[in-house]
Amino acid sequence: MLCFKKYAFLMLIVSPFLMAQVSKLDKEYYEMFSELLDESGTEVKKVECPENSYNFKEITLVSWPNGNDKKIELSCDDVLPLGDLLKKVDSVYSSKFKVNSSKGNLKIALLEKLDNAFYADQYLALIIPKFLVLNKPYRNPDLLYPAIIHEYGHYICTQNYSIFQNYAKAKFIVNAAGELLADIFSVLYYNDGKIIMKSMKDTSLLQNKDFNNMKAFSARDFTNHENQLSSIMPILNNGKRAVIDNFVFDDHNYFSPMRYYLWNEYLGNPLITKKFSKATIAKHLSDRIVEFLSKKENDTCEFYTKSTEKKCVSIFEKNNRDLMEYLEKNPLR
Repeated sequence: MLCFKKYAFLMLIVSPFLMAQVSKLDKEYYEMFSELLDESGTEVKKVECPENSYNFKEITLVSWPNGNDKKIELSCDDVLPLGDLLKKVDSVYSSKFKVNSSKGNLKIALLEKLDNAFYADQYLALIIPKFLVLNKPYRNPDLLYPAIIHEYGHYICTQNYSIFQNYAKAKFIVNAAGELLADIFSVLYYNDGKIIMKSMKDTSLLQNKDFNNMKAFSARDFTNHENQLSSIMPILNNGKRAVIDNFVFDDHNYFSPMRYYLWNEYLGNPLITKKFSKATIAKHLSDRIVEFLSKKENDTCEFYTKSTEKKCVSIFEKNNRDLMEYLEKNPLR
C-alpha cells in the first residue's frame, strides 16, 4: 500500500439479507469497511455490473449515509474504468505472471470516504477511495492511477509468491520488499522513476493535506541520488530520530537505497530496458528478491529504542547492501 494506517474496530450495519448469504470470510470482509470508514452506519452494496469485462469476482460500493457531507451515489460507471486500466497492466505483465485476467479472483471495493488505496490480501480485494476515480475536475489520471497499479502490484506478488501472503503476519523485511516490488510494477509500467512520488504528492493534494515532510515522498523516488546509501548513511549515523523513523522503521521506505540502485542498474538503464520486456525485468527482480528473502533471517528492527538505534541503522545498511550484492551476483542475462 502507498501508506499504512491502523483503524479502530466498529461494527458494520448492513442488511440482514446480505449478511445471511455470505461466508464467515465474506462477513469479515464487509465488517472491515466499517473499521476503515470509522462509521457505524456504513452501507455496503454488492452490485452486478453487466459490462464487467475485466471479470472482477465481486464489485462492492460502500457509502456512509450518516455523514454531514452530501451523499454521492456510487455506481458501476465509477468502477469499470479501473478494469480498463488493469487490463492494460495485465497485457504488460501476463506473459510472466499470474494476473486477474486469467484467474478472475480479484474483488474490488469503492469506498466513499477513505484516505488511502490498499490491497487486502486475505480477501483478494483492491480497496479504492472514491477520490481516486471521482474527482471530476482533476483530469490527470496518470498521477492517480499509479497508486492503483501499486496496490495491484501487491495482488500480483501474493498470487505468484507465497512469501507475500498474509501481510499482517509477515516479517518486516518481507513487507518492505513487497512495497519495493509493488512500486516496481508501477515504475516499469510508466517508464518513470518519479511516478510513485508524484502520485503520492498529487493524491495528498486532492485531499487538501499539507505534508511538510517531503522525505516521505522523496524516499519513493527511484531517481533521487539522496536515496543512495552513501548519502543516507551519514544522516542516519548522526542519530536524527525523524530520519531514522522515516527510513529504518517504515516498510514503505526501508529499501529506498535499493530504489536508486534499481533505477540505475535496471529500470532506467537503456541497456536493460531496450533488450528486455517490462515483464521480463519485473520477473527477474521479483524472483531474485524472493530468493534473497528466503535466505535471509528476520534481521530488522521494527521498533525504536535509543539503546538499539545504532544496531538498527547498521542492519538497515547491511540489508540494502546485501540485496544489491545479491542482484550483482545474479544479473539479468
